Amino acid sequence: MKRVFLIAFAAVVILTFQACKDSGNGPENKNGELTDLGFLPAEVTITADFQPMVYFNGYLLTGTSDGIWRCNITTGEWSRGGLEGRSITALFVHPEINNKIYAGVHSDYSATTKSLFISDDGGTIWHEATTPVFNTLDNYYEDYLCFAVRPGQPQHIYANLLGGSMIAVSTDGGESWNRMNYKEESYFAYPCNITFMPDNADVIIQGSESPLDCAWLGQYEINESDPVILENFTKLVDIDTWSNRRPNELLTYSYTGDNIYVGQEGALSKVNGTSVKFIFKHEGSHKSIPSDEDLYYTYVKGIWVDPDNTDHIIFGGMLNNDTQPMQLYETYNEGITISRFTDKCGMENPCLLKIVPAPDLPALLFEDQNTGKVKIMLMTFTD
Repeated sequence: MKRVFLIAFAAVVILTFQACKDSGNGPENKNGELTDLGFLPAEVTITADFQPMVYFNGYLLTGTSDGIWRCNITTGEWSRGGLEGRSITALFVHPEINNKIYAGVHSDYSATTKSLFISDDGGTIWHEATTPVFNTLDNYYEDYLCFAVRPGQPQHIYANLLGGSMIAVSTDGGESWNRMNYKEESYFAYPCNITFMPDNADVIIQGSESPLDCAWLGQYEINESDPVILENFTKLVDIDTWSNRRPNELLTYSYTGDNIYVGQEGALSKVNGTSVKFIFKHEGSHKSIPSDEDLYYTYVKGIWVDPDNTDHIIFGGMLNNDTQPMQLYETYNEGITISRFTDKCGMENPCLLKIVPAPDLPALLFEDQNTGKVKIMLMTFTD
C-alpha cells in the first residue's frame, strides 16, 4: 500500500521524518515526510486551548488572535476565513450535519457581543448564536473552549466553558444554551476538555486538573428525559494514577474501540474504562531546561492514531519553558520505542498545538513561540 498526498504549490518544502525502525505490529520500513505549507501571512497567536484547528473540504481552518484563517492543503495558499479582529477560542466541525461549523470567540466582557458564532455553509457566512451562555453577575457572554456532539443526536451539542468543569448544553443545534443541570453561574478552575465515545450517546467524558495538581478523567450520565441534566459523576482516572498531569487533549476514534487517547503534561495515556496505559511518560521536572536529550517533558497537545495500524501514533506538543526544541514524536509499537523529529522547520521555538486528520493523514499546527508566526505542516507516508 502507498499513501501519498500530492502538493502542487511550488514553494512548499518536503522534509524527511526520522521514522522509528521498530514497526511493532504494523508494516515495516514505512517512510514519513513533512510537507511545509509555510507560515500564516499575518502576525497572530493561537488563542484556543483545545480546538484551534479543523479540517473541512480541502482546507485547514485555524483560529487565531485575529479571526479564522484558511489554508488550502493542495496549494498551500492562505486566505481569511471570517471573524476578523476576534480572538478564536475553539473551532469545531459538526460530524453529522453537513457544512455546519462552530467558532467560539473570546468575550469582550460586554453585554452585547456574543461569544459563539455558527456557520451553516462551511465557513463562508457566520452568524451569532441566539443565546450563548451569559454571565448575569458580570454581564458578559462566557467563553466556549471546546465542543462535542452527542452521537446520533445531531441537535444535542455540548461545550466546556471557561469556568472550569462547567459544561453547557444546547438541544437546538447550538443556537440556545443552558449550563448543565440548569446552574445559574459558572466558577473558576483550570480549563477542561470533553468528548464522547463514538458508540455511546448516554455518557459524556471530561478531563481536568481541578483543583490544582489533581488531574482526573471522569464521566457523567446524561439524563434520559432531559439532556441538560448530567448526573452520577464517576472518576475513571484520578490523582493516584495521573498526579498533576493535566489532560490537554482527549481523542476518541471509531476505529480504536473503547480507548480514549489523552495528551497530558509530560505524558500520553490510553484509557479504557478505568485502565490506563502510558504510551509516553517523562519522569523529569515540568520546569526542566531543554538539553540534548531525545525526549522531553512535553505537554502533549497533538495526537494522531493511524487508522491502518493503531500502534502507529504521531504526537507532540511543547515545554513549559521559554526555549522550545522540536517536540514531534512517532512510535510504531504504541510507545515501546519512540523517535523524535529534531528539525525545527524554519522556526525558532516550535510549539506543536494540534494534529488533525486532513482528511486521513495528519496535519500539524505549530506556533513559533513569541514571534507571532503560525505554521501548518502535513505528514505523508509511503511503504
